[in-house]
Parts: sequence; C-alpha cells; structure tokens
Amino acid sequence: MPVSSAVGHAITTIEGISATPSGRKIQQAWLDLEVVQCGYCQSGQIMAAAALLAKIPAPTDTDIDQAMSGNICRCGTYTRIRAAIKRAARAPSVSLLLLLAAFSHSAAAQTARSTQFDPVASVVMHARCMNCHQDNSPRQTDAAILHQPLVVRGKDGHGAPTQQCQACHQATNTADGFVPGVASWQLAPLSMKWQGLTKTQICQAMKDPARNGGRRSGKQVIEHMKSDPLVLWAWAPGGHRTTPPLSHEEFVNALQAWLAAGMPCPRTG
Repeated sequence: MPVSSAVGHAITTIEGISATPSGRKIQQAWLDLEVVQCGYCQSGQIMAAAALLAKIPAPTDTDIDQAMSGNICRCGTYTRIRAAIKRAARAPSVSLLLLLAAFSHSAAAQTARSTQFDPVASVVMHARCMNCHQDNSPRQTDAAILHQPLVVRGKDGHGAPTQQCQACHQATNTADGFVPGVASWQLAPLSMKWQGLTKTQICQAMKDPARNGGRRSGKQVIEHMKSDPLVLWAWAPGGHRTTPPLSHEEFVNALQAWLAAGMPCPRTG
C-alpha cells in the first residue's frame, strides 16, 4: 500500500491501538491467554486482529483465517492467537461495561433511597403512634386491641359528646401511668388515618398535605414530629407501655435524613 493512499485518513499505530475499543479488547485477550512468545510478529498480529474486530465484531474461523493470513508467527502461536481473538470478540464493550456500572450504581442508589424511610417507619408504625391513627375507635396495648371501655371518634376526634376523651385522659399520665394523658389527647384527624395502610402508603400520606394535617413541606412535617405533645408522649407513655425503637432525637435525625434524600417512599411494603 503506497503512503499516498493514507492522505486524508486517520492512522492508528500499535502505540495508539489501546485507545480503540477493539484494540483494548485484543490487547487484554493477548495478556489473558499469554499469546506472546518471542514478540517479533506481535505488532502486526495485534493490528490485524483489532482491524478484524472493528469490521466484524463476531468473526467466524474463516473470517479470522482470512484476516490473519498476512502475518506469520515463527513461534507457531496460531492456536492462541485464534483463541484470543474469539475471547476479545466475546468481551463486553467499554460502553456496555460503563452502562452496566451506571445501572448497578443507579440500582444501588435506588435501593438506598427506598430504604431511607425505614427508620421513620419503625416509629410511626409502632403501637404508640398507630393506636391513635385509627378510623372510628382508638386501640390499646402493643396488640392493638380495641379501647376498653369502647369509645368512638365523635365529630372532632375527641369522642362522643357523652364520653369525651378528656373525661379520663388528663394533661399528664395519671393513676401511676395506667391512664395516659396530654392536654390535647384525641384521635388523629380522620384524614390522617393510618389504620390498614402499608409502610409505603403511610410514607405517601405523610407527604400529602391532604392527609398529613395540611403540612405542605417536609420541614413542617418534621416540626410537627419535634414538638407536638401527642407525638412526644410516645416516648413517655407511662405504665408498662413500650416506646418506639428509636429515641426521639434519633427519630428526628431519621426524618431529616429522609427529607434530605427527597422524602423517597419504598416501592413496596
């Protein structure tokens, strides 16, 4: 081939072959299978093999024989050369590897995001919270049994006119903690009912102003959790009642981490 035929064309030498997709795969396959012996012919072998893969990504034995016929190996490594070319042809491209790596990273990030709500859920789905986020009647104990004596929500969540919550529940726990109490004792608004909801559904409800008490931002949700007397009561419930698995400080930190992550909700659960 005369030099003049190369005018106006890009030229790749053995020194630059690693910058091409096929060249990188060929060189790696050469190393993996230890093709080289004396090395005398290897520049030509590698260049021819890289050109073959650039033109025919999945060559047959005939394609390999034709493409490599102009290169003679005095060490007789033809079997390994053929095997290396086939190995390089099977190797994923760099773009595919990058795509797979990006997908793996994205999947891992999505998994991490989807579990961001879990610490929050461990508190809001605890009996101290769930027992008051009910439909018509509050629940009692960790077993969530119906309130005894039986009471109902009433028009405003404070009970029926003849049996208001404050008839028994005072501003603090009383009767040595047997009767719980805070000044605002009541059922959560009906719009904030979590009874029967999954973790994912509660997460979605906590972000929805129509179902979270009209709180339009994550900061407002956190402020409610930080300061509402009924929320705080969960960590000082009196008697032998259990408390949520996180301390209140840890709960607030978990809420803030959830907010910082964009308030993601689990895909399922």
